[in-house]
Amino acid sequence: MASKKHNDHYTDYFGITDKKVPFEDLDVHNDTRLFLDPHLVRLRTSPRPYWDQAVKCLDTFLETLTVRVLSRNEDPGDLLKHIQEPPETHLGMARHGYRGHAASDVIAQRIWESLTTDLYSLFRVGLLEHIEDLPLFVRGIDRDITSDITTRVFFDSLAQFTMSCMRQIPELSSRGTIQIEKTVWDPSHKQWAQRTYTVPKNNDGSGIILIPRGWVRKRLLGSASRFLQTETLTYIQHSRAQYDHRGKLVTPSKKTLRKELAKEPHQANIFYTEAAKRNRQNLIAQFWQYVDERYTEKGPNLGDGLARP
Repeated sequence: MASKKHNDHYTDYFGITDKKVPFEDLDVHNDTRLFLDPHLVRLRTSPRPYWDQAVKCLDTFLETLTVRVLSRNEDPGDLLKHIQEPPETHLGMARHGYRGHAASDVIAQRIWESLTTDLYSLFRVGLLEHIEDLPLFVRGIDRDITSDITTRVFFDSLAQFTMSCMRQIPELSSRGTIQIEKTVWDPSHKQWAQRTYTVPKNNDGSGIILIPRGWVRKRLLGSASRFLQTETLTYIQHSRAQYDHRGKLVTPSKKTLRKELAKEPHQANIFYTEAAKRNRQNLIAQFWQYVDERYTEKGPNLGDGLARP
């Protein structure tokens, strides 16, 4: 395993002089604390055709997962079996080198139990439409696990993008290439399949998979805490609003509500999303519309300041 003795990025390692490359120029020796964000990818709409295929993979995977959840099976079969972190992307939170702790079978089972119990009603009424909805409600699916799942689901798109970059930038093959065999999601047949790819070779003999520029962030656009702040607390404020003896409309403060719900944000999000649905409100759709509007305004510079006024 390589240790971090220096900060070689891909362009340095492969001797690429033009730094305006179409991929994220990551550290070749170690994980970089950036994460693939499925909603960010959805908003980017490029590069094509890799973007089209990636979104198709995300959507067909969630469709298949939904069918499996609604069937009330005791386990997901092999659907969540392959969501472990692929080390070739150099993304994530490994402390030494880039072979971080994967989304293990235990984590996959915990996710499945949450989907088939806590989230069953949201699946049943069709509120959960995209993979990026899951971190809003499932404890344990944070930016790292979300990135792992996202990477595995559209790994084929990333591999195809990598091989396209190799054809455009010959230096990527200057240190040799290697064949890697991976289990990837096949959106046409809606199942996992084995594929082989020829990719750039790292100094330790492993392969490198490139990420299109602009597909990663330090934090997800959608998280449980962000959904709580922007939608759940706003809904509670409106539902608990009352007129006092002077006829003034009084609402509880978000600060007070946040203290009340901070220990169980995922459960609060589920409970009030269900309550809002009964009142013909779709908090999930409202949330993503708000995020998209703010992203349109600020683009990649969008930070954590997403709370509704």
